[in-house]
Amino acid sequence: MRLRIVAPTKRKDSGNLQFEQRIPADLRERLLGMTLEVPLGGDIVPVTITEKTRSIRYSLRAADAGEAKRRQAEAVAYLEGVYANLRANAPISLTHRQCVALSGELCRGEGAVGSAR
Repeated sequence: MRLRIVAPTKRKDSGNLQFEQRIPADLRERLLGMTLEVPLGGDIVPVTITEKTRSIRYSLRAADAGEAKRRQAEAVAYLEGVYANLRANAPISLTHRQCVALSGELCRGEGAVGSAR
């Protein structure tokens, strides 16, 4: 299997290079409505994910290929961190038995944080 390294792309209407990366299908629903603050050099770019958003795309504000690649790598690292965090904090399904056991612990105050007992 080949791994495609994401590289900055040329914009049609500008001399600056552009960042573009697809949103992973498994995270698309969870990202809807979120505004990601993607780093860009010393600045940030707010990117709001809507129903129509299929990929994250914005100008890297750099015509120099070296600077564009650095900004690209910074953005990819940030987005991979966001994706990993969303995947790690995904809700899990409990069986009926696990739900009953958990509710028993909560009623007895064994697992409650800051219980009033």
